[in-house]
Amino acid sequence: MDSVNERRLRIVFDAIDLGNNKKALQEVEKVLKKTPNLKTGLALKALSLIRLGRERESQQIINELEKDPEDDSTLQVMTYCYRELDQLDKICKVYSDAAKKMPGNEELLTQLFMAHVRVNDYKSQQTVALQLFKAKPKNPYYFWAVMSVVLQALRGSESKDKQKAKVLLSLAQKMIDKIIKEDKIEAEQEVQLYLSILEYQEKYEDALEFLQSKVCIEKFPGAPITIKIEIYKKLKKWKELMSLSQELLQEDPDRWDYYQDYLLACFELVKDGDNSVIDLSFNFITDILKSNSKVRGPYLARIEMHKRMRNNNLDPEKLFGDYQDLLIEYFSIFGNKKCCVNDLKMFLEHLPVERRSNLASKLLQDTGISSTTLPQNKDQLQKHICSLQISRLCGSHSALSIEHLQALYSALTLHYEHSFSAFGKDLLSTDIGPSDQYSILAAHIMYDIAIKSNSSYRLIETLHFLNYLLKNSPSNFHGKLLCLQIFHILGCGMGAHKVYDSLDIKHIQLDSMGYLHCAHLPSTALASLSKPIYDQTLKFFTASYKDSLEYLAMSYKYGSFSKLQEFMDFREKLSNSLHYSMVSVEALLQEIIAFNGTNQQNYLQFQNMKIEPNEDRINYEELTDNRDLNVMLRWDPIRDENNESLYDKIKEIEKESFNQDVVLLRIRSTLLRLVASSVELIHTPYRSLNTKEQNGHSSNSSVEDGDESQTILIDTWDSHFKLIEILKYQQSSSQFLVNLLPSRLHVILQLPYNKVFSLLGKFVHNLWMSSVETKELGKALQQAFLDLKSFIETLEPVNETSNLFYYRDLQAKFIGCVEIMSLCSFVLSFCYDKCSHNQPQTVSKKKKQQSNLEVNENSKQITIKEKISLITDIMRNLKSALNSAENSLEKLKPIKVEKNLNEYLASLSITPKESNKTNNSETASVITTVNIDIHTIFDENYQQSVKELSMLIKDKLKLINVK
Repeated sequence: MDSVNERRLRIVFDAIDLGNNKKALQEVEKVLKKTPNLKTGLALKALSLIRLGRERESQQIINELEKDPEDDSTLQVMTYCYRELDQLDKICKVYSDAAKKMPGNEELLTQLFMAHVRVNDYKSQQTVALQLFKAKPKNPYYFWAVMSVVLQALRGSESKDKQKAKVLLSLAQKMIDKIIKEDKIEAEQEVQLYLSILEYQEKYEDALEFLQSKVCIEKFPGAPITIKIEIYKKLKKWKELMSLSQELLQEDPDRWDYYQDYLLACFELVKDGDNSVIDLSFNFITDILKSNSKVRGPYLARIEMHKRMRNNNLDPEKLFGDYQDLLIEYFSIFGNKKCCVNDLKMFLEHLPVERRSNLASKLLQDTGISSTTLPQNKDQLQKHICSLQISRLCGSHSALSIEHLQALYSALTLHYEHSFSAFGKDLLSTDIGPSDQYSILAAHIMYDIAIKSNSSYRLIETLHFLNYLLKNSPSNFHGKLLCLQIFHILGCGMGAHKVYDSLDIKHIQLDSMGYLHCAHLPSTALASLSKPIYDQTLKFFTASYKDSLEYLAMSYKYGSFSKLQEFMDFREKLSNSLHYSMVSVEALLQEIIAFNGTNQQNYLQFQNMKIEPNEDRINYEELTDNRDLNVMLRWDPIRDENNESLYDKIKEIEKESFNQDVVLLRIRSTLLRLVASSVELIHTPYRSLNTKEQNGHSSNSSVEDGDESQTILIDTWDSHFKLIEILKYQQSSSQFLVNLLPSRLHVILQLPYNKVFSLLGKFVHNLWMSSVETKELGKALQQAFLDLKSFIETLEPVNETSNLFYYRDLQAKFIGCVEIMSLCSFVLSFCYDKCSHNQPQTVSKKKKQQSNLEVNENSKQITIKEKISLITDIMRNLKSALNSAENSLEKLKPIKVEKNLNEYLASLSITPKESNKTNNSETASVITTVNIDIHTIFDENYQQSVKELSMLIKDKLKLINVK
């Protein structure tokens, strides 16, 4: 490309970089008028068209350019085009063709290698890397080839065959052995890769020997000590591990991981019969404690060693004294630190149940605070909070009556108010107040009261108090998370959304924390709020997946082989995320439900969604649970009333929750595909029942595919529900505030999803076949809509005696019914439209008699008129059910909140004060405050829900409006 054209195209490049694609297209067309065969210009035009959504036009240009790509700039722009179109395999092809024309070209071969990296073609990576090394003998290219061989063994198709994988790893080792012998090792990443290959082959002796070799010491002087520690563990060299850990602890006496390795080695030696190490370990830890009395590590090591000695049937009391005394001593020294609770939490389970209440009392006594005294400084305040949290962990709150819990709640609110006034006034808006934990703990206790009294009003009070906390500490995300949870428990989607919005969740948090809100959005009837969240989440996943490809390329470019697999694991976790798959399906279902145009407009929008009914792209076996399930603070008892470990129960609940959500995803995905298949089948030519019998085959393969797809999907749909009946899933426990809320799967099972959509799928299929069975299926579908109408009419509105979770369940069931009817309206409107347009024209009397004769001869088929009549009857019943839903919207009226925030605080004898925090500072601008009036938010939520539901129902009534 000459300098003149390069200068002209610079304007186009700049416009594309700025995102001004319309200007880019205008400028490139000016250039192409003067030089119509300028390939870089054509490639830029294609890129501009893609970004303007005109993919078909761009594809024509790209197809022409593929025939003979010339210069590097054209190839680069084509690469961008293929990335935008998600056609990464074509990047490999164009660079491969270019490399063949210019063999040995380093730049082209490098780009070809990176193209193979993006499609995970490890074998081709190896081939190209060796070509590069042959053309330009550089170490990085050689190690690209080595890494490609390793990836073939670990992640390629060969990884499933252990023998092949073993051979490949052996090859990779020999390749580096050759470099080592020739003394050509240059970088520490090359040494690290060799160590990794030895570990993959479980050659730990060789790895240890190499770690101590001259090459490793010179080229990799900063080798992490953890490599050596892990090798010692694998080789069971316990004495060496103990000696190494001892050296490390003398240098850094507060490293808990080193203490764990030290004690692991110690007790492994005890198992081997060497009891002398117990005294050695005791003396070593005691010596560290004497010289480092202000660090936590040695104190925790004593408690850990005490625990391990008991587990190994040794007597620890001769050396350390009583286990409980060690816990109390640790609390006395470090109770003023926030980490104290988590430190002691891992040891409380090993204290006998009967001694836990005694421990809780002694810790509270150690704080120096009684029912008549208040904390005098921040250290005493934190110690008091810590003792209360440990008291809850010990189960002290579980046995309390409602009256005692209420008294404790009141005490905590007053403690919060006093401590905030005394110690929280001069904090920045980005700081979490020292007394905030009182409020968080109070919220947990009030939830206990709500469960025991079965009163949702108690949770309203909790929201008031948490709202007060967030006015004082707007950055306290723990308070926001509890508010989010409570709003969802009470079925207030708008309140939950405002809190979620204030959390300002971004990037990877959309995957790890998105479940807290997104999982419940379909039950809120607030499509206007859920759509932006779905869009934001999907945009993150799409962008991250594309960006992760570049991370892989950069890892090779800079020789960061150790990071390469981390990026690959990260990419797999994102692409297999359950949350991503669920949001993708829910977004599509919501879009279909929201269609409000004519049938022609709806079908055009539906086609643009590009749903593939024949193919379920979700790999259910590979789905990963990326939820951060520890994001909310909890101090619930470590043992329940049956003395079973709460941690074990929580793990079971989390696993069960994931399994239920996978089943829910299967159902929602199949529902989406079944609806899509039904619509596509309606829009294929009608097939007579006896067409195949007469011809012996179908002339239209797409028609045959549609027929088979519909049948398979109906069977799949029914099989999901049969499997659920066998598995008998239970709803998750609501015992504690931060427990996972029940999966929406249970609402679906309580509604006639299975029956209605099974009938609908069969009805559409038989209608398309013109089968006489359509009549029976039509009658069954009519009855199903009558039953749905009756179900809606029997729903009871919420009242003062309603169950704590009743409003949430009521709302979810009502919205589920509307969803069923909306999707049925979408499908049936096409059925009616198709049949109406296929009505036969007026015919002569002679032809009519001949037609009637044919129908009589083939009584297995129904006529177009019968079809229209049948669909009309079904739609009338559906219309009746929709009218019933519209008339029942008042049933969604929530509980009335009597008090506003000031009135509630007055009932607690708290007078709210104006906060001294100003919003003028730079730090204040990054905090999103929660501005929710609990007094009105439930009514606002109701008004918005009813508005959106009413509009949706009206749209569906208009869609199926038949005479």
